[in-house]
Amino acid sequence: MLNTRRQRQAIARIVVMTASWSCLASTASRAHPFHITTAEAQFKQQAQTLEVSIELNPTELERAIALRFNLDIDLDQGDAETAIAHYAEQVFVVSQAGKTAEFRWVGMELDIATGWLYFELHGIETFTNLTVENRFLVEVAQANDNQQLNTVRFSHPSASSAKLEKTTLTFTAPDYRHQLDRLQNSNPK
Repeated sequence: MLNTRRQRQAIARIVVMTASWSCLASTASRAHPFHITTAEAQFKQQAQTLEVSIELNPTELERAIALRFNLDIDLDQGDAETAIAHYAEQVFVVSQAGKTAEFRWVGMELDIATGWLYFELHGIETFTNLTVENRFLVEVAQANDNQQLNTVRFSHPSASSAKLEKTTLTFTAPDYRHQLDRLQNSNPK
């Protein structure tokens, strides 16, 4: 029997701490309900190239690669960049008139909270008749029964002037692919 006030307070603190740790562990073990990537893609007409930079969560990237390739990687290791480049090539695909653009890896910047991936897609003659597929992190969202949201903000020549237009496309399940006859500033940002 707890006779003293001091004993009752000690037990109360233990109960509160145990409940707090239990809640934290429960929250940490549940994945968040959505995953997001944001990308900038600039079309360089003379080079026939789309330059792409994608911001994402490095932990989710690591998990996506593990799920897609059944491969455990450590993003701090030198060989991780090869797996990341291979993953990017498979999940971000642009084709024109049925011909897939040539993927060229440029590099990456990763820290604990944020990752940036850089690559180019070559052989895009004009910014018309394009199919764009962006399936970054889809594996993670599907494994957790969550939603994936990928956005790409394109900078491309205007159809009517020498200015660049900015157009944003959103990729979510089941629409991770968009067929574009001509981006007509449908969603400027």
